[in-house]
Amino acid sequence: MKVTRDGYASLRIRVAFPEDAGHYTCCATNLVGRDACSAQLLVEEVGIIDDTSYVAPDTLRKMMRSPTGSRRGSRDFGGVSEKHFRPKFRKIPVDRDAQEGQMTRFDCVVSGRPIPELLWFRDGIQVHDDQLHKIVVNEDGIHSLIIHAVQPYDTGHYTCIARNKAGEDTCQVNLNVQRRNTMCAPRFVQRLKNTTVREHETVQLEADCEGVPVPMISWQKDNRMIPVNDDHYRIETNEGRSTLYINDASPSDSAWYQCTAASRAGTASNRMRLIVQGKDGVMYTYVW
Repeated sequence: MKVTRDGYASLRIRVAFPEDAGHYTCCATNLVGRDACSAQLLVEEVGIIDDTSYVAPDTLRKMMRSPTGSRRGSRDFGGVSEKHFRPKFRKIPVDRDAQEGQMTRFDCVVSGRPIPELLWFRDGIQVHDDQLHKIVVNEDGIHSLIIHAVQPYDTGHYTCIARNKAGEDTCQVNLNVQRRNTMCAPRFVQRLKNTTVREHETVQLEADCEGVPVPMISWQKDNRMIPVNDDHYRIETNEGRSTLYINDASPSDSAWYQCTAASRAGTASNRMRLIVQGKDGVMYTYVW
């Protein structure tokens, strides 16, 4: 193997044998990234050549005039006959769902002679080898379309065409890219304010919270969870907005009330003090 200063690399096999046949892949790497290209080497076996391997000129002329000798088919001027076989997919890829930004790949195995050329299309538009899309074949003959970081525009119907002199074969597969939601920690739009009410009044505490995904909301009184199905307290929640109702407030409802919003992105809390005055205007303190 030889590599020049200008980046030209060559692999030379001085005497090729049948065991040298196979898929060869050249990989180039540096601190910025990695790239690869592949090719297949076929080694034709040659029979033993001795004195009996030669044909007299008169015999050769008779063979060329015979019906068998006059057939062209796939015979070339060197007298070597090669059979052609149309491509046929032996393994086809399957439909895939992928999250935006993830790596995905489609693998297939195809037979044929000469070695088929593979072309990939997305919704009728050819997919070319670029920074995010790699079309490779490994040493086991597995052809792959690799998408390093799928984007929403990669969603579509993919067709792989294998083509050679004998014909072509196709296979289809679908890719669905699911958009990635940008997570955002819960955040209350406004702070709750301390409130003073008179006994038997109706109290309404409202909290509005933003976040992605939509957070789950709960209410606490003096750090104790208020049940959703409580007889005295009623909680109504729609998306990120929640309201706590206290009907017929009494001095025992005086306390610290907290609204808590939680999601995978984080948590947030909103706190206020409620004071319920008795009929005589006296403020009472209760332990709940």
